[in-house]
Amino acid sequence: MTIDGEAYDPFSAETLKVLPATHPSLRHQIIEASRRKYSIPADAAKKLIAEEEAGIFRSAQEKAAIAGKTGEAAPAAGQNPEPLI
Repeated sequence: MTIDGEAYDPFSAETLKVLPATHPSLRHQIIEASRRKYSIPADAAKKLIAEEEAGIFRSAQEKAAIAGKTGEAAPAAGQNPEPLI
């Protein structure tokens, strides 16, 4: 392969040499600032999720899917499910 009259190996598969950064990385400071601004403690998040889950009305089919059964309603709280024999 020639470029401007000079012969070169085609597709040499060499990457460009990457120069080191000219400034210090602020990656960790940015992540920490984002966590301080936008996150909440895990316990608080679990509580919010539980509150949202409690307010959702589901059909028997959806409850069965959540319980890991298909076609059957999940047992109500305090009831024992029927044996699968």
